[in-house]
Amino acid sequence: MDRSGRREQIIRAAREAFQNFGYKATTLDHIAKYANMGKGTFYLSFKTKEEVFTCIVDDELKQFARFAEEAINKYGLNIESLHHYICNLSGYQQQHPLFCKLKQEAEAFQTYEVKEGLTRIENTAFDQLKELIIKLMETGAMEPSDVEFTAFLITELYTALLFKWGEKHDPLSNEEILERFQQYLQPGLCPPNRKKNREISS
Repeated sequence: MDRSGRREQIIRAAREAFQNFGYKATTLDHIAKYANMGKGTFYLSFKTKEEVFTCIVDDELKQFARFAEEAINKYGLNIESLHHYICNLSGYQQQHPLFCKLKQEAEAFQTYEVKEGLTRIENTAFDQLKELIIKLMETGAMEPSDVEFTAFLITELYTALLFKWGEKHDPLSNEEILERFQQYLQPGLCPPNRKKNREISS
């Protein structure tokens, strides 16, 4: 096996180990066992489990970028692509076993490396949302405004509708959330002469 293949094997093994044991409880012995190799072979590719964890976080950030690209390619540059980017991203994080395990660990043990990794993920997702908003503004699909504030407002709205609303009410489907977004926020964010859901070619 070449060096690249060995690294990928270790990363896959570390994902499984972190998912099963959490980051803090995972040892190099766990990772080496899951990768079916000795610790000496592990050290040919990585020095520490922290280094492997950083690679895993980097891979997740690339996946987030793909969510944005897929939304734009499928729906064009409009409010609907913004909606689907956020919903796909949120759904991925909520259903991904590794994310769930890491969030539990961060809350229960305040593990520094895990908290730092999750912060990187949250910040990158927010930055990508801002980039998408900027593109919508540049094409005229959204009115020019404070990008940071707009991204914050949209993030808080979706957090409330995706998670908090369901604590005391029947959960909303993604389609119902889009309807609420179009009803309450789109009139203020989009030019008045732009038809709802009209696609703007990228």
